[in-house]
Amino acid sequence: PMLVSSSAPLKRIIENTGAGLVFEAGNAHDLSEKILQLMNNPELCKKLGEQGLYATTHGGMNWVTDQHNLLTMYDELASARRL
Repeated sequence: PMLVSSSAPLKRIIENTGAGLVFEAGNAHDLSEKILQLMNNPELCKKLGEQGLYATTHGGMNWVTDQHNLLTMYDELASARRL
């Protein structure tokens, strides 16, 4: 499972994948609570980890997919510039 701060991009990944927990940025107490939550709940860790694995292997959150999307975007931008 992932444990991330509440910064918007990281929080969005967790919300979209269900692959971890989000702690309030700058809040050490909340971070420690989330760590304890994971340490004390192996079933939760397993569930979050499986969801993360699925998201990265089947859900399109991986370099193979991102690489294709990025290269397609570059090709489209280059074509538009030539016009």
